[in-house]
Amino acid sequence: MNNPSPVKAGYKTGMYFDSVKSYDVMMAEARKLPPLTREEEQALAVRCENKDREAMDKLVAHNIMFAAQFARKYGNENTAIEDLTQEAILGMYEAAKRFTPRGFKFITYARWWIWTQITQYLLQKSRTVKTPINVAQAAQHIKKYARDHGDPAEATHGEIRSALGLNPKSDYASKNALWEAK
Repeated sequence: MNNPSPVKAGYKTGMYFDSVKSYDVMMAEARKLPPLTREEEQALAVRCENKDREAMDKLVAHNIMFAAQFARKYGNENTAIEDLTQEAILGMYEAAKRFTPRGFKFITYARWWIWTQITQYLLQKSRTVKTPINVAQAAQHIKKYARDHGDPAEATHGEIRSALGLNPKSDYASKNALWEAK
């Protein structure tokens, strides 16, 4: 009996292999697209304001290479570049929904949405116990402050709160973030 093991056969032809293959195909197709001229981009942006899905798709498709390049900056051994690129594309779609043509390029506006989507994904993926985004972001700010201002064990909670402008009485996120950061 030379039947291959279903586990091994599934691995070679399963979801993971196909998703990587489709990522490569998507990137190859994106490389073929020429950059949009300012006029084309402005025309697509006007159509996006009217919720035209085709215009959003075209605007995002012509900027996928930038999204992939941006996602590579955040890649590490724990996160697949395909996942980060997908999150960057989701950020571009959010930007396309909200973009209004006011003389600047779409990708300038989309950069913040891409960054937000990627960082939220990384914050959620990096923890075993899921914490709310605002707590995780506050903990990052506190860790950065403590790192920049000496040993975090020496700084008191009150010093960190006052330096970062956190409300000591009612800010649930800051209390949990202080506890998590130490």
